[in-house]
Amino acid sequence: MSDNVASIVADSAERERDIDLSRAEAARQRAQQHLQEAQAQHDTDEAQRAQVALQRAINRIHVKTGK
Repeated sequence: MSDNVASIVADSAERERDIDLSRAEAARQRAQQHLQEAQAQHDTDEAQRAQVALQRAINRIHVKTGK
């Protein structure tokens, strides 16, 4: 950061106003279910994908609710 300017490098970004809370909560539930199924089948690749999806949904919920 220099001269009070910050550069942010990210793969994606969403504004709070663009997040649909009900969709984010549904995505969290789907990801949790997918994670449980992948873990039960000992599928580490799918479990990792589900974990990423779960974290993305949780992040969206936190941004929208401020928690």
